[in-house]
Amino acid sequence: MVLTPRETEIVALVASGLQNKEVAARLGISPATVKAHVTVCFLKCGVPTRTALAAWFLGARMARQSPSEEPDDPEPHPAPQQREPSGARGRPADFPKPFVLDRRRT
Repeated sequence: MVLTPRETEIVALVASGLQNKEVAARLGISPATVKAHVTVCFLKCGVPTRTALAAWFLGARMARQSPSEEPDDPEPHPAPQQREPSGARGRPADFPKPFVLDRRRT
């Protein structure tokens, strides 16, 4: 799994806690473009949320900073398995559906 330099820049800002509007303002792009980049990063990294994306990024960054047994290895850890989107709001097919409380009386 390889993020583009722009995706890496956006993920770093998301990991620092910025919202899409704030990332967009810093980079001079629209919030919709930021959202599109973040969605692609979810799929590439195999994570379902911004929090998971931030944790993935910070973990990968920490692994790059620690001494490695193979310094020529560009990827510090195995990439998560990539999942195909199901089409339902761009969620991966094996991602659990949101819980909906049925308020009908039985």
